[in-house]
Amino acid sequence: MNLIPKDFYIFKKGDDNDWHPYGGFGDEKKDTGLKKFLYERNVSDLFVTGLALDYCVKDTAIDAAAYGFKTTVVLDGTAAIGDPAETFKLFYEHGINVIENWDLDLYNIL
Repeated sequence: MNLIPKDFYIFKKGDDNDWHPYGGFGDEKKDTGLKKFLYERNVSDLFVTGLALDYCVKDTAIDAAAYGFKTTVVLDGTAAIGDPAETFKLFYEHGINVIENWDLDLYNIL
């Protein structure tokens, strides 16, 4: 079974010496093209994981929610650098769901 479809994409950030946004969408100086890519494909739901929960994951999730995506952070796919209490508060304020991986339907297909 091939679990990765043929149209698999990677959006990089942090590979420019003069520009390193925390969020996957970029920042006010420059964007990564991710928002346009997702809009063009009519994506509605995003699941966010990565390092670090209280920096990159937080900024990506908050931006995604602000752009109108139904946003979910998969908690056990992240790690916080510091105390994530403020991050969880921000997730709640922005309507971002927080789950564990076993809450995903995908978890049960294998």
